[in-house]
Amino acid sequence: MDRFLRKKMFDLFKQQPWLAHREEKLNKLIDMCDDISDIDMIFDLLSRFKYVGIESLSIHLRDIVDHINEEFGEEAFSFQLCAATADGDADSGQSILYAFKSEPISEILLEDFILTNSLSRAIKIMDQRKNIILLDEFAGTGETIVSRIKSIRGREKELKNKNNHNFSCKVSVCLVAAMDSAVELIKKYADDVYSSIVLKKGITDEVDFNKRDVSIFRMLSLEESFVKDKKFYRLGYGQSEALYFREKGNIPNNVFPVFWSKNKIDDKNWKPLFYRKE
Repeated sequence: MDRFLRKKMFDLFKQQPWLAHREEKLNKLIDMCDDISDIDMIFDLLSRFKYVGIESLSIHLRDIVDHINEEFGEEAFSFQLCAATADGDADSGQSILYAFKSEPISEILLEDFILTNSLSRAIKIMDQRKNIILLDEFAGTGETIVSRIKSIRGREKELKNKNNHNFSCKVSVCLVAAMDSAVELIKKYADDVYSSIVLKKGITDEVDFNKRDVSIFRMLSLEESFVKDKKFYRLGYGQSEALYFREKGNIPNNVFPVFWSKNKIDDKNWKPLFYRKE
C-alpha cells in the first residue's frame, strides 16, 4: 500500500478507532476496489458509520429508559416491556431486554414495569398487562416491527370481542437505532415510537446530489463481486443503505453487503469487514 493510502487509512482510524483492529480485512476490501474513487467512497462510508460500543450502548439504553419513565411512568402497572421477538429465540431484541436487567439500567427503570422475553408470551398475558412497549436494537425497514404490532392488534381485537368491548391497548416501540424511513413507517401503526439514534441512507440521503448516482453505480458494481444468493440484498435489505454496527452485536443485513457478505466470487478465503450470523 502506498503512502497516500496509508495516510487515508490512519486518518480513518483517528475518526473510527474501533476499525483499527480490522485493518487486515479493510486492506482486502481496498484491494477489491477498481480505482481510487471506489476507495474514497468506501472510506467516506466507513467514516460515517454509527458505531455503538459497550459504554455508548449503556448511554442509549438510559436514554430509552428516561423516555419510557417519562411517557408511561404513571401507567407502569399496566405495561409490559417486551423484546420484539416472535418467540424465545435469541436475537437483538432479547439482548436489549437482557440489558434492561443490568444494574445501571434496572436501577432507574420504574419497578412497576415487567419484562417479557417474547411477543408470544406478551400476547398471552395482555388480559392482565394490556399495554406493550416493544424493545429492539435496530429497525432497518420497520417491516418486522409492524408485523409484531399487527399481532398485538389482532389479540386486542380478540379480547375486545370476547370479554370487553371497551378493551384497548397502547403499543409503543423503543429502539437503540433506526433508519428514519423505518421510524416513519412504524409511526403509522404504533401509539408511540422512540429511537435513540435515527439514521439516514448512507448514499442517497448523505452524498451530494451531483455525486449520488455515480456513488450508487460504484457500489452496485462492487456488489457484483459477491454471490447473489437469497440472503444477499443490493444496497442492504430494503435498499436501506444503513451504516450501523454495535460492538458484540450482529451487523444488520440493512447495511451495505460489501461490508458483511461472506460469499465473494472466486475467493473462498474471503473474510468480510464485519461478521454476520444469518
